[in-house]
Amino acid sequence: NSGWNPGGSWGGGGMGGESSSTSTDVSAKGLKAGCTDDDTSTTIEGTINIAGGNINIKSTDDSVHGTDINISGGDIEASSGDDGVHADNVLTITDGIINITDSYEGLEAYDIEIKGGNIHVVSSDDGFNAAGGNDGSGDSNPGGWNPGGSWGGGGMGGSSTGILNISGGYMYVRAEGDGIDSNGNITISGGTVIVCGPTGGGNGIFDKGDGNYTMTFTGGTVFGIGSSDMMETPSTSNGKYAVSTNVSLQAGSLIFAKEGDKVISVLTVPSDMNMNGAVQFYSDRASSDIKISSGGTYDGYLNSDGYGDGSSEPIVTTTTTEATTTTTTTTTVTTTSETPVTYIKGDANGDGSVDIADVVAIAAYVGDSKTNTLSDEAIISADVHNTGNGITADDALMVQQYIANIISEL
Repeated sequence: NSGWNPGGSWGGGGMGGESSSTSTDVSAKGLKAGCTDDDTSTTIEGTINIAGGNINIKSTDDSVHGTDINISGGDIEASSGDDGVHADNVLTITDGIINITDSYEGLEAYDIEIKGGNIHVVSSDDGFNAAGGNDGSGDSNPGGWNPGGSWGGGGMGGSSTGILNISGGYMYVRAEGDGIDSNGNITISGGTVIVCGPTGGGNGIFDKGDGNYTMTFTGGTVFGIGSSDMMETPSTSNGKYAVSTNVSLQAGSLIFAKEGDKVISVLTVPSDMNMNGAVQFYSDRASSDIKISSGGTYDGYLNSDGYGDGSSEPIVTTTTTEATTTTTTTTTVTTTSETPVTYIKGDANGDGSVDIADVVAIAAYVGDSKTNTLSDEAIISADVHNTGNGITADDALMVQQYIANIISEL
């Protein structure tokens, strides 16, 4: 029997003298399992399993947050004010499509295990981070909102070590912090890993833990471009090959990895990268004749990220999915349905023809590239004079001469 007592309080009641209470934990996270008890500070663990479906999240804190997270399928798109996907313990990805369009850190966990899937990450700090930060590291208010008007902390400690293993899948990371970061070891044994960034100093394309921790490459393909600061060179085995060099990275230009005269990988420099930077390429080819070059054209297949594996056909991604209820392992081969990109030299506005409008578009881009932007494809098409050196006024002049029949080809 309970009721309002004189003096402004609720009287006790209930059955047999017992009482119960409920509490509400308000969170700015998108999809969440597990929390911290505000009364006892006890961690309540929670596991998130995503095996399918379409998930679209826009959140000011972590978009997906749990003690452990397992992603084996589905299509996830997330824009986060903090981490795209954050697991306090282990993050395991075996399949699915993950597209982190904006984040402080893309994927973060104590241990990160990537065995498959198609993953895209855009981050203002680290792209992948194994045990490198704490929950809420991307904003000034970490954790969940506690009753009484304060933010509760939580998550991993910054002094912890962790493991980052990549054995399959396709990954494209655009990061302004470290591209692939672990406070412990980094091991890459399969898959395709592409890292663009950082552009500033103090971070690296890859960053392993300080001390006796290692970065090991035993298989797959790795293509990284960005700052030459904090350069990490992996140890290799079984004849696998790793090469690192410095080149001029011009927006829209192509970076080639060649074995002799054969192109084995090619990567388009993103439109917001113009710098003297580093290129790191690791191949599972047992060859010491792999060289890096920049500039030029490419007639093979490029996917929507501007990456090609040296073939004229769409890239095939092999994903190994481990069943959760049996010991059976199945292999799924997924072929991208993208149409090969065709470039028309001089077609800066992408309308399929070369005319005075393209001259205007090039001239406007040269005058103010931030306001008058061009797509990655348009930058490649517009770069007709000394191809590979970026867009200049000479490109506009050359297109104008072509239109006026002063020159016969671009």
